[in-house]
Amino acid sequence: MNTKSGDLSNVISLDNNLVSRVPSNKCLGVLLDEKLTFETHIEYICKKACAGIGTLRRIKPSVPLCILEILYRSLIEPYFDYCSPLWDTCGKQLKDKLQKIQHRAGRVIIGSSYDVRSADVLNNFKWKTLETRCFHTKATLMYEILNDLPAPQLSKSFVKLNDANINYNLRKMETDLALPRPYTNFLKRSFKYSSAMLWNTLSYEAKTAQSLSDFIHKLASSPSMPSTGSH
Repeated sequence: MNTKSGDLSNVISLDNNLVSRVPSNKCLGVLLDEKLTFETHIEYICKKACAGIGTLRRIKPSVPLCILEILYRSLIEPYFDYCSPLWDTCGKQLKDKLQKIQHRAGRVIIGSSYDVRSADVLNNFKWKTLETRCFHTKATLMYEILNDLPAPQLSKSFVKLNDANINYNLRKMETDLALPRPYTNFLKRSFKYSSAMLWNTLSYEAKTAQSLSDFIHKLASSPSMPSTGSH
């Protein structure tokens, strides 16, 4: 790959073909922007979810509540969950935007006014907040990675403290991961850094679970688990 200097910016060519610079690009269904803010992808999720909510609102008069909830889980929820361990570093403002859409979907299904607390709307269906869903998904994925369940090569991306010759208490040495210094926001928003950070917040009991089902059970009672309530 050759890099040539242009008048305004660097021009990159690959096999003598110019590579166009774009603000974002879709990779396996996720829109990656040049600064890894995931703002473009969150906007995409919002657009798709709002279209689904519009469908629920139109059919609500002739469809029972149980069917509306099934449709929510089929038409809207998958957009909230897809690749969330990758984009969940998008920042509080974008996360709040997504959370409001989940609240809106719940209100449409049960027909509640905005006088009803958002937390009560979610509790009516026993729905977890999106923050809790993302936390649970990412933590579970990390357990699988560190125990070589999905793809053995992924575990090599993470280094245990006891393999990094870092002095910590014995419990942390056994279970925690070494973290590189986050000199840039790119690193902070990376899956490798954010996932290791999350893993280190989990309880010792969860991190040393002997099976995936045991981990999920202990994760639910972990003090680091985000609250299922909302504002």
